[in-house]
Amino acid sequence: MSSSSASRRSSISPFRSRKAPLPPPNISVRPATPSSSSTAASAKHPAPPAAATPPGKAKENVTVTVRFRPLSAREISKGDEAAWYADGDYTVRNEFNSDIAYGFDRVFGPATTTRHVYDVAAQHVVGGAMEGINGTVFAYGVTSSGKTHTMHAAEIESLTQDKVRLIEEKDGLEIHCQKQTEEACYAKELAAAAAVELRNLAEEVTKLSYQNAKLIADLAAARDVRYLIRDLKPEDRLSMEEFELELNARYQREASLVAALSERDKIEADLRKRLDDAKRHEEKLENELANMWVLVAKLRKSTFGSEETSILGHDVCNISDTKLINEFPSSDGQPCENFEDEESESAESICSAEELKACYRFERRKFKDLEGITLKLKVCDCYHAIGVNYIYLP
Repeated sequence: MSSSSASRRSSISPFRSRKAPLPPPNISVRPATPSSSSTAASAKHPAPPAAATPPGKAKENVTVTVRFRPLSAREISKGDEAAWYADGDYTVRNEFNSDIAYGFDRVFGPATTTRHVYDVAAQHVVGGAMEGINGTVFAYGVTSSGKTHTMHAAEIESLTQDKVRLIEEKDGLEIHCQKQTEEACYAKELAAAAAVELRNLAEEVTKLSYQNAKLIADLAAARDVRYLIRDLKPEDRLSMEEFELELNARYQREASLVAALSERDKIEADLRKRLDDAKRHEEKLENELANMWVLVAKLRKSTFGSEETSILGHDVCNISDTKLINEFPSSDGQPCENFEDEESESAESICSAEELKACYRFERRKFKDLEGITLKLKVCDCYHAIGVNYIYLP
């Protein structure tokens, strides 16, 4: 920072006027003020650049710094020009009269960033405040002198935009990271499933390998057996022919057994049919038996009535006997009409009590025969239920 003032003016203050400085006015003596005395002293003897002292070891409690703000767009459009410029890091010099200059603790040109101003002028105050030492930083100046520009840097807007952009990028990266995590989990599960499938396939391959080895061994054994059969002796060949004959006989026996089984099924179906017919015949006989019992009861009643009323003569007896005979059922359950002809021929024999008793005995024997037939049918049904297929029915 010990270069010439011309190079400093061209590099630090790009917005200053390029007009040649005016000659100094013929002013004899400036009023004696603290600033004028310091100005005169600094004009005659420019303040040498003091060594930068550490913030914690500052010699004075007050530090004064000056910052030049750049011209605004409105000022540039109006053609305004800067009246002062920074001559080095410690001197402020007049644009039109280079003899007028002021010295400060630090001077910042318009190209200096707010971060650099903070690092030099305010960082030690903020650090002391964090350690419990009171400190104040304030901006002083007339209207539009650059206080707001210093307190709220122009690059804050760009920093805010960068922050928003970075936040959006961060959100995008988080979403991408989440997707990558989900894909990694899915890939992990897929890899686990693939590992299980590979293990199952390996087991299947092992089983198939064992089966293949077994088949190869069986094939080799079959080849050996075939060669052995070719080399058989005549006795062994005869035994093989006997085995084939026995096998054919077994096949024939099996076919005959199948035919016998089918014949047995047919016989069983026939027996079932006969059993059904026997059951129907049994029901028919039971109906006839019931009708006979009714007839016997009526005969008994008529017999007792004829003995009590024998004095009424043969006409009443003939009439009652004729009614009883007309009501006598046949074997198929229908009234017998042939008894009307027999009534005319042997009316006297039927009305007798002995013949009625003989008829009763006959019906009694017939009833017993029917009971025997019924019992045989029931026994046949029981045999069929327990699996006896061949039953002789007399």
